[in-house]
Amino acid sequence: MTVPYPVVAHPSVPPRIDNDALATRLRQRDTRRRPATGEIIDPHALRAGALLTETVANLLIFVQGTRALHHAGTIEEVVETCCSVVRSLGGTVVPARLAGTDALAVELSFGQGEPLLPIAPSQEIRVVLETLLPDLLEDARTTVSRLRRTRVLASEATVDSLTGLLNRRSLDRILARVNVGDVLLFMDLDDFKSINDRLGHAAGDLVLTAFGRVLRQEGRASDRIGRLGGDEFVAILTGASVDDAARLLERCRTAWELLRPHPVTFSAGIAMAKGRDPADVLAAADRALYKDKARRPRSRPLRAVKASA
Repeated sequence: MTVPYPVVAHPSVPPRIDNDALATRLRQRDTRRRPATGEIIDPHALRAGALLTETVANLLIFVQGTRALHHAGTIEEVVETCCSVVRSLGGTVVPARLAGTDALAVELSFGQGEPLLPIAPSQEIRVVLETLLPDLLEDARTTVSRLRRTRVLASEATVDSLTGLLNRRSLDRILARVNVGDVLLFMDLDDFKSINDRLGHAAGDLVLTAFGRVLRQEGRASDRIGRLGGDEFVAILTGASVDDAARLLERCRTAWELLRPHPVTFSAGIAMAKGRDPADVLAAADRALYKDKARRPRSRPLRAVKASA
């Protein structure tokens, strides 16, 4: 005899269920089928599963972005990583001048170029961005701060603070790698000591700063120009000839006549490396400099400026 569904034989005995009747009742529920498998799934469970999958995917994007920030070597890489994360999360990035009301008040450029803002095309994506971006940008700011400190330290270690040219340490490293055929231009300011003695060290610093500006302005991008010490400067030209160095020297003389803060001249010597010993080419350029100094007119004597009462 078939037992109807459901039937309780005894309060302590589990009911026996007619499988056909159960299947019929399940089909009558608010369900849908997966076409590929025919498996019956509750829509609420399906939506919850999709939401969970999307959340996990967004968290993975966030984690990958954070990891990329920790390995960023430049501020530009930090900016690109943040913009990439925004796009991966469904947003877009536009210049601040083009942003509308759908933009988030979060700046992504970190001072590198034009300000950038993230855009959320929907409320759902806006919620995602507002949830994940604050922590990502905190990591980004930490990385940017570290990179800027590193840049300052690297600059202090390689750049002369007064002139903005390479310092003695950097020049020594470059000279140690000088190749046959490289050209060296050695310069110093004539009677520079008299500037400090008569007008003071502030005036001397002003002359050095102006001379460094002239060398930076007239040199090629590939020329490595630095302050060897005091009023001595060196330019190392690779892939150039002695004539190229002479033309650079003449450009510097012309610019210096226009920009010098005091009537100070400079002497220069040019030498081409004939071996790999940097001392040899430096000594040759130094000899040429003193020959130039001997035949050039000296700087006019400087007089101290008397302050008016």
